[in-house]
Amino acid sequence: MYEKLIWLEGKTLNTLDQHRHFTVLQVTRSAVIIRVHSTNRERVILMSGIEAAWNKLASTGTITAVEILNQPNRCSAYICTMLSMLNGVSYSIRPIVLRYRQNM
Repeated sequence: MYEKLIWLEGKTLNTLDQHRHFTVLQVTRSAVIIRVHSTNRERVILMSGIEAAWNKLASTGTITAVEILNQPNRCSAYICTMLSMLNGVSYSIRPIVLRYRQNM
């Protein structure tokens, strides 16, 4: 997962539905560190939570924000946004659903 996300380092993204800005400060093999613009606070998102969401998305073709929210990480808006940036991933909002097709 690290290899898929490292290119996001330094990028400012918007959450998919509420368009809240955050910057990906650092991507490591164990976590992604972001700064949420509205609070100016840093948050650590464990790579294990991102990997769990990706594995479900890649194996089943879909994952919802609610499914990600039910994981221990509880950073679904940020995880959904980062995963939506990957090749083959598309999304819809209200509710947020990510879809993955390998050869998009």
